[in-house]
Amino acid sequence: MSESDEGKPRPRRSAAADAPASAVSRELNEDEIDAPSKQTLVMLAVISASTLIMWAAGRAACNYQVEGENLTPRPVSLEQRTRSSKDVGLEFSQSVASAEFSIALQLSTGEAADWAKKEQSACGTCEQQRKAAKGRVFTSAAVLQANSTEALVRTRTIGTPGGEVIRYLGIEREGREWRVSRISSEASAIELKQPSDAAQVPEGSAPEAPEETEKGPEGSSVPAPQADSLAPGAPAPKTKSTSVTTPSTAPPPKTPAPAPSKAQP
Repeated sequence: MSESDEGKPRPRRSAAADAPASAVSRELNEDEIDAPSKQTLVMLAVISASTLIMWAAGRAACNYQVEGENLTPRPVSLEQRTRSSKDVGLEFSQSVASAEFSIALQLSTGEAADWAKKEQSACGTCEQQRKAAKGRVFTSAAVLQANSTEALVRTRTIGTPGGEVIRYLGIEREGREWRVSRISSEASAIELKQPSDAAQVPEGSAPEAPEETEKGPEGSSVPAPQADSLAPGAPAPKTKSTSVTTPSTAPPPKTPAPAPSKAQP
């Protein structure tokens, strides 16, 4: 080294240059890397396995089905079936389609009951039909016309061997309950009867309004003039109020007494 280079600072060497070649080429292991510990990985695996086990157990319990165990439907009383005309029509058509004619006979009367008896006699024991209809036959109902004593209900049944079945039922009220009295395949074949207690008002006419009256002399009531009886363009007459005056009962004013005269001497 020359004398001119003695005053200059020497450059520092890097740590990598000072380190041996074997230390630089060495790879880091799992313990030296900033990664989850083995305990964390084990806990995550336990939580995942527990979640899968609980999900599988819950799904199996929800889908567990045994014929006749915990799946018996709640029995529906006759009062609930006959609470409205729509309910009766729905239950009647569903019972007929499911070959439950004992229920259909309880919900019908008159012509509909006779029709249900014929269907029952033609069916026989109906065990085969009940098994075939279980879980496959569904019925919907809609009220087309109704009054206080009768109703016309349309029912639509699907899932039967013959395909879709549409019936029109005439339903009558019996006390607080409803019963199917007529059955047809056309709505025009069933006409509702007018209730006997309903007021017969001609169609397109309004009920007469009560006649207005006003008080006349001495408390008598006289009809007020109607606008229809006036001539066209004439002003409506003005009503004058009459008042009765009664004589005053105040006493008459007193006249002053005359002054006494003076006597002459």
